[in-house]
Amino acid sequence: MKIFSKDQKIPWYMTLFILTLFTLGMFADVLFSSQNIILSNYRTDIARQFFYWRDFGFSQLAQGTIPLWNPHIFSGAPFFGGFQSAILYPPNILFLILPVTKAINFSIALHVLLIGFFMYLWTNYRNLHPLACLFSSIILMFSGSYFLHIYAGHLSNLCTVAWIPLVFLCVDRLFDERSLKWFLIGISSFTMFMLAGHPQYVYYTALAIVIYSVLRLIKAKHRCGIVIGLAAVCAGSLLLSAVQILSGLDAAGESVRSAVSHLYTARFSLPPENIITMLVPDFFGDGVNMSYWGRFFLWEMSIFIGVTGLSMAIYGALYGERQKRHFSLTMVIILFVLALGAHTPLARILYHWLPGFDNFRGASKFISLLAVFLVMMAGIGLDDLLRNKYRSFTMPVMLLLAGLTLLGAAFGMFYAMDHANIQSFFQQIINYIARSGESYLPTLVYSDPDFIKAAHHFAMKALLRSALISLLLALLFFAVKYHRLFVYIIAILGVVEIFVFANASKQVFNADTLKNAAMEKFLREHPGDYRILNLVNPNNAMSIGASDIWGYDSVVPLRYDRFLKFTQGMDPNNATQYLVLEKAHRLFNMLRCRYFFIPKKNEFSIIEGKDVMNRIHLIPRWQVISKPDDIFKEMNNPAFDPRQTVILETLPNIEPVQTAGTGECMIEDSSTNYLNIRAKLAHPAILLITDSFSESWQAVAMPASSQKHYTVMPANYTLMAIPLSSGEHHLRLEYKPRAFVVGLWISLSALMIYLILVVIAARKSKFS
Repeated sequence: MKIFSKDQKIPWYMTLFILTLFTLGMFADVLFSSQNIILSNYRTDIARQFFYWRDFGFSQLAQGTIPLWNPHIFSGAPFFGGFQSAILYPPNILFLILPVTKAINFSIALHVLLIGFFMYLWTNYRNLHPLACLFSSIILMFSGSYFLHIYAGHLSNLCTVAWIPLVFLCVDRLFDERSLKWFLIGISSFTMFMLAGHPQYVYYTALAIVIYSVLRLIKAKHRCGIVIGLAAVCAGSLLLSAVQILSGLDAAGESVRSAVSHLYTARFSLPPENIITMLVPDFFGDGVNMSYWGRFFLWEMSIFIGVTGLSMAIYGALYGERQKRHFSLTMVIILFVLALGAHTPLARILYHWLPGFDNFRGASKFISLLAVFLVMMAGIGLDDLLRNKYRSFTMPVMLLLAGLTLLGAAFGMFYAMDHANIQSFFQQIINYIARSGESYLPTLVYSDPDFIKAAHHFAMKALLRSALISLLLALLFFAVKYHRLFVYIIAILGVVEIFVFANASKQVFNADTLKNAAMEKFLREHPGDYRILNLVNPNNAMSIGASDIWGYDSVVPLRYDRFLKFTQGMDPNNATQYLVLEKAHRLFNMLRCRYFFIPKKNEFSIIEGKDVMNRIHLIPRWQVISKPDDIFKEMNNPAFDPRQTVILETLPNIEPVQTAGTGECMIEDSSTNYLNIRAKLAHPAILLITDSFSESWQAVAMPASSQKHYTVMPANYTLMAIPLSSGEHHLRLEYKPRAFVVGLWISLSALMIYLILVVIAARKSKFS
């Protein structure tokens, strides 16, 4: 029986149609629901940040403003420079067309479809059997390393990783042919990859491309031309995305990411015990029916491509054509070692010697790249089964042994349920995880007998399920020798298995819970230019038009983080993006924090702060302290009054008068990125702006201002100050990073050149 001939190709539009059907089969109930629901778990990142980022960013864009600065969290912070804002990522046009809720769901579905389609294009280029190409595509779409990020609400992860197969297809193409067409496609795919919003995946993929290219160059001809071509594609994509990259690097340079330690970067390495997720994906729980009790988070630690997919990958490694593998097995091994991170000496070597590696944590993200090559191996394995005579009985024997081992483990756990001395072994596994300090479940849970019993029973069922699939596969592989029909049954089993796995992890939540109507109503009834501290969800401020002194983001301004650590009695020099504000501090008044929203069951209680400062103040006195620790020591002095004295780090360019009654000031106009300020002073003073300092804030004199040059300085370590001479002032304070301006010109220039090359390539193709 032959559904496809060996050399038959499926037209790309037919493949796209088939993959769209699978995508709709998974998401149609959500995409076309009349309810206001969002894909992902209600406690993960869409509910905590991405909904608000997209809501704020694209509402500003719809008004004709590129939101460079975010005034709503951290008392103000860079926004465009945060890579995950993804303002320039073309598929995010969905957020300008659709409501945020719908746009999120369609964006997720679109990228699940894209990763499958791009995987098809790559496997098709490797000349795999059409069914093997479809098999690989569907396996990758619903694999644990990709699909589980939907549960986690990782929009930027899903968008970025979707482009990895296309990026490697372009690399393969550039090795085999040096055409203008694939040079331009390579640039565009690399650019989309960079703009999608997750720089860590870009960095890790760039490292993987270097390793892969070095391996392929060993036997390649015309090496110099290949290297030049790859370098040109890299340069072209960097130039096109320069505005995002330079802005991101600029923002990261002022964030906690610029001061992290090796201990920070070592976190979220792939735990060695999680290799079991290749066969038993929910041994440690699935997060839906049973809490995940393994180390870190399941969506970062799952290598599951299906028992069938893994079996086909092993078969591909053993029997697949070498010409089609192109070092895929070698890449799987290398990427697995890299994913282990801190569990190998290699991670520390890379931290100290590889530029940029020390800026990221979470080496486990290498499993997304590992999965792509593993799925390629699975496709190669199925391709060999479909094209060639069945090689040996090695696979059914291996699967039989694996199935019996898993079955024995499952029955052993069943037997242990009534024997405390054996059950204690499972308790030891749980204790090992608990002692690691790398689990996000409360420590007391690991000593709860009911939890241990539930985890024990769930793991037993997971082992049993994988055992039965392994045994069924052993039977099917054995039967292949006698009839080719069983090859197609294996492929169908793999697709059904991975689809069921993915569907079991799919969750939605009600988007109405994202905007707190009661809080929004309260703030509407109490207008003013002040800030709040929302201990429930600080990023909510971006959607309800409030301003919060805290937030949830991967790039927290470093100065601000240190200041708030000081207010909590912590070491300001210990940089981290995670901080829990547990107590109020008198200097919160300096941040304009007027209301504290304290969670209370399903409601919140409100505490009002007193004597809250305004957004701008004229301060008559100042003192210069250059060392941060000395600044915090001075501000900790009960006598320090930010209304009367400002702490600067360098001398201002005005003469001290030290007198009261300095004058008056007002904000004439303001927007996301700027403030227009008027001031009238009888004596020189410091204009204090109670917003977070950044070196990219610039003050420019406007017509009729008595002072022609203004300097923006850090004040009280984390705020902004502008020295003013006596007289009348009219100035514009604007957040306009030089990196953004330079990057914009580079990107626009590169885009013009790119479009000219596209026209040349199109004309050449037309007349060739």
